[in-house]
Amino acid sequence: MIQDCGHVDFYPNGGKRQPGCNQNVVGAIEKEGDLLYGIRRFIGCNHIRAYEFFTESINSDCPFYGYVCDTYDNFSIGKCPWGCGRTDPCALPWG
Repeated sequence: MIQDCGHVDFYPNGGKRQPGCNQNVVGAIEKEGDLLYGIRRFIGCNHIRAYEFFTESINSDCPFYGYVCDTYDNFSIGKCPWGCGRTDPCALPWG
């Protein structure tokens, strides 16, 4: 879902491919230890990672921050406000 729907919307890694979601179906089944849950993880991994990211963001000693930028492509090539710090409005904490 790449559509703004809250007061602040976070799109980790551009809201698309998430770390840990590069397995094939067999790898996902092995990771889950169950055929049904493995297929579910393979198909919906990027969506499932949303709650895992949120949980990690509130339980981590190293806080996650999102930076205001109009597109992920612009963020990736450095066309966003990099001069802001964690206390400025362009850097917002998760969780």
